[in-house]
Amino acid sequence: MKFIQATTQEHFKIIQEFINPYEFSCAGFCAVLRKNSEPVYIISNSSQINCLLDVAGVFSFKHSIFHCLPHINLLDEEFQNQFMDFFKDKKITSIIGERSGTEFILNLLQKIGFICQQQVFYKLMILKKSPNPAPEILYNDDEIRRCQIDNLEELHQLQKEYMETEIAPVGRHITDLETKANLKQILKNQLCFALYSNDEAVAKINTNAIGFNWIQIGGVFTHPMYRHNYYAWHLIHLICTRIQKTKRNPCLFVKEKNTGAYELYKKIGFEETGKFEICYFS
Repeated sequence: MKFIQATTQEHFKIIQEFINPYEFSCAGFCAVLRKNSEPVYIISNSSQINCLLDVAGVFSFKHSIFHCLPHINLLDEEFQNQFMDFFKDKKITSIIGERSGTEFILNLLQKIGFICQQQVFYKLMILKKSPNPAPEILYNDDEIRRCQIDNLEELHQLQKEYMETEIAPVGRHITDLETKANLKQILKNQLCFALYSNDEAVAKINTNAIGFNWIQIGGVFTHPMYRHNYYAWHLIHLICTRIQKTKRNPCLFVKEKNTGAYELYKKIGFEETGKFEICYFS
């Protein structure tokens, strides 16, 4: 097995063709491909990449590892040794992707001294039909607005609470500076909507990865005082409808222990389609 960095348009065309059947499980990786924002590597038995048959797996790496390894023999000792040798002197913050591939990479990294701070397990869900509407309409003083950079301060506290409860490793405090930087990127590069009640932002949603055929939803958060009003349902319905207008499909991952969110997504029309995992490193 060889790791070949993608450098040509033909390389990226072949990678996109390779990843197409699995895109719903690696939308973050596809977003990297679309933006060409990080080094991308092809795993191959060949010294040259000329066609789809030359590709066994792909991954990107800058600080986080995104991966798609459907045709890799994970028991191949030679491949394992090459993988460990490639990453032995790297700085890694996380592994993000389908669970079996993430577990494989984690096991190899631990063998060469990397320490995993936290593993978070998710269910992958996809929506291929029109989303079911919320069972109640919004109240007269409630409205959903598309958010731009001008809404940064209004969304700051909601985003901070979302990051602390859904993203940050256990025990890690999210700073205002981190929140602002993260939210700026979302408002600049993603779809973002907020539900306002009495002119106050009380719930939000955004996309967090725009792929070729799938768009990943994230950032779903409602202020605790405003829950049980179907606000999240209204936001999810709207963003799914917008995504489907682009001829793409919505996907997301939800924490395995978050049964409330899981049941909500099912009521809206999402179906479970696999397992997902994020590993954070100290």
